[in-house]
Amino acid sequence: MLYEKLKKAWDQADVDAYKALHHEDFTFTFHSTGRVMTRDDMTDQDMKGMMMSVRNTHQRCIYENDDILVEHAFSEFPSGDKEAVMMVSLKKRRPHLAHRNWCYASLKTLKYKRYEC
Repeated sequence: MLYEKLKKAWDQADVDAYKALHHEDFTFTFHSTGRVMTRDDMTDQDMKGMMMSVRNTHQRCIYENDDILVEHAFSEFPSGDKEAVMMVSLKKRRPHLAHRNWCYASLKTLKYKRYEC
């Protein structure tokens, strides 16, 4: 399904393949700030840099059907920050994603608080 295609494109830092899996009207909402980003808000060069510098571990597809994709991973950023990431994606027209909501919490913070997305 779509999860494997997204993961493969990300792992291979294939920007064209990754963007092709997102609908032209795609929006991405950051849970922490409410900021909304579109597919074209990030340059291909920026996307490639992010794909090559963000290390994702323990990636898993929690649930996927024709309407939704739910993913979880631990991400480590170049700054050394580590975050638990829950990604919920609504599918618009197969196989394209229409919306992704990113909920994350610092792994340091997770020791003290329970976060719910």
